[in-house]
Amino acid sequence: GPDKLKQQHIAWVANSWNIYFDKPCHFEDTVQLATWAHKFDRVFAHRNCSITNADGELCLRADSLWFLMDLEKKIPAHEKGTGGTL
Repeated sequence: GPDKLKQQHIAWVANSWNIYFDKPCHFEDTVQLATWAHKFDRVFAHRNCSITNADGELCLRADSLWFLMDLEKKIPAHEKGTGGTL
């Protein structure tokens, strides 16, 4: 969790986002947000998210690439203190 990352001086940093707007959401619409990681590769994590409206229609999709940063050295971390899993 965030406290463990802070103790180890590492953080996940967003590198890039691809966002696809499929249908507009309107003010005061009820929406459902979802996010999930789908691939880990050394210091990188790929994460998707979506927003659907109350009718179950997909409004937004996004995929993002994150990397693990060593906050002391200001360089990508290599599974520092993660027990080999990210």
